[in-house]
Amino acid sequence: MNVASATGLAGAAVYTAQEERGLTSRFLGPSGVFVEVGAYDPVFQSQTLHLELTGWRGLLVEPVPEFAENLRRARQAQVVQCACVAPEAATAGRVALLERRGSSTIVFNPRKVRPEDMVIEVPAATLDSVLEGAGVSTIDFLSVDVEGAEPDVLKGVTLSRFQPKLVVVDDRERFGETCAVLRSGNYHLVRRTGHNAWFVPQDTARHLSLRARAQLMWTYGPGRLLRRRMRIGNARMA
Repeated sequence: MNVASATGLAGAAVYTAQEERGLTSRFLGPSGVFVEVGAYDPVFQSQTLHLELTGWRGLLVEPVPEFAENLRRARQAQVVQCACVAPEAATAGRVALLERRGSSTIVFNPRKVRPEDMVIEVPAATLDSVLEGAGVSTIDFLSVDVEGAEPDVLKGVTLSRFQPKLVVVDDRERFGETCAVLRSGNYHLVRRTGHNAWFVPQDTARHLSLRARAQLMWTYGPGRLLRRRMRIGNARMA
């Protein structure tokens, strides 16, 4: 187990998004390999730019052709233009992608597509296949932010094979499914930064303090229900 990883879990379990970069750098150490699925923009809300600037190597995965090209022009990391999907969805080799108001999601239900929406067809594969094609054999940091398809991406990667030290996942949609997939790979929830949930291997997670465990129980239990009710109330008032 990485000593930096163990000491990096000291203290609280819930932080703001603004504190995230410093926390990830402290947890991961000075060098390594990152993979960012749903990279979107070279700079804006990037989960990995700060690591690349300190010498990390990595892979950026982005399904939208225009965004992938922007990443190639601005970043040093290898870029793959592809949608990462669950194994059962990868057999077709392509998926329909819905673009709406600056975000992109895989079309699971065609009836929800509006006349003003743009739908494009993009290459699709499991993350295992993408990593193999890119020559990635080990991962230190895996980031997944794909507008609700996080569980599908994670179903397509063999965690025991690539053994990431840290997996960070957007927690706003299908979070119960995300937790179940990661638990099946012996990865456990240890921290929240902004809207991102941190998962680490079981051996690292055991260093989490009782205080941190209590914070997580509140944040993803009663606290999550309270946040949902507040969002519904704000939407009704808007």
